[in-house]
Amino acid sequence: PLLDNTKEKLSQFCHVPLDNILNIHDVPNIWHVPLLLRNQNGHHSILKQLNLLSKIAPPDLRDWTKMAETFDNLTTSVRIAMVGKYVGLTDSYLSVVKALLHACIACSLKPAIDWIAASDLEDESAIANPGAHAAAWKSLKFGGYNIT
Repeated sequence: PLLDNTKEKLSQFCHVPLDNILNIHDVPNIWHVPLLLRNQNGHHSILKQLNLLSKIAPPDLRDWTKMAETFDNLTTSVRIAMVGKYVGLTDSYLSVVKALLHACIACSLKPAIDWIAASDLEDESAIANPGAHAAAWKSLKFGGYNIT
């Protein structure tokens, strides 16, 4: 978190009201960020700037808080094998990973995703890279995955 004197300097040199300088520091998971903002009255600052302060009720983040705390306390893992063409670039599958994360949270499970290159499963890979081919198939067959 920012120290008060740091916030004062930012306010002075950036010409931003002190109340509009918010701390968004590292948190255990992304769902804590709106809670941080609420605790610092970030919604108040935004609504004030938009002249909507008297028109909108304070945010009710009880369900959001529950979800953030649920994620913090997940202990049981579910192993998931993801086979894909671009496993070196996991952002390629970001929407799938996020969907799995949300589904796992709804089931009170922590996802553990193992990435397997689709090319390592192809017959050509058995000749070009037999070690990777064997390891990929062994992982799929005997990896103990709950979902593949």
